[in-house]
Amino acid sequence: MQKSALYFAFLFFTIAAITQIVRLATGFSIVVDGTAIPLAMSYVIEPITVMLAIWMWVAARHA
Repeated sequence: MQKSALYFAFLFFTIAAITQIVRLATGFSIVVDGTAIPLAMSYVIEPITVMLAIWMWVAARHA
C-alpha cells in the first residue's frame, strides 16, 4: 500500500512539474478569482515539484 501511494505521489508531482515547464515555455497566464498569478512563481515552483517527484520515486523504489 505504501509503495503504491508513493508512486501515485510521484505521478502527481511529475504532472505538476511538466505543467510548470509548459507554462514557462508558453507564457500561459493563470488567473484565480481575478488575480493573475505571476509567471515568476513557476520559476520557484518548478524546481520544487521536480525535487519532490524525484524524492517520491526514490522512496518508492526503496519501500
